[in-house]
Amino acid sequence: MGNELAEEAAAKLRELRTRSDELKTELVLAEAGLEAAESRKEEVRREIASIGVDPDRIDDELARLEREVREALAEVEAFLAESELLIEQRNTTP
Repeated sequence: MGNELAEEAAAKLRELRTRSDELKTELVLAEAGLEAAESRKEEVRREIASIGVDPDRIDDELARLEREVREALAEVEAFLAESELLIEQRNTTP
């Protein structure tokens, strides 16, 4: 019985060491992935700053650009509507 317990304990210890090694490997990979993500984040922040935008205010800048695009589209639609009206008037005037 004592021999069984010793074998069981040894097997459990091997299992725990294997799992410990696996977790260490996962930790190293996770740390490497985190390091790569942080590096990429800084690279993107530098790219954003290089075009004159404060990376900490990117949401504000995106909102401003959305407004500008909507305004420009509204202007184009108004111009097209006016152009269509003028063309229609020209075609109906003898």
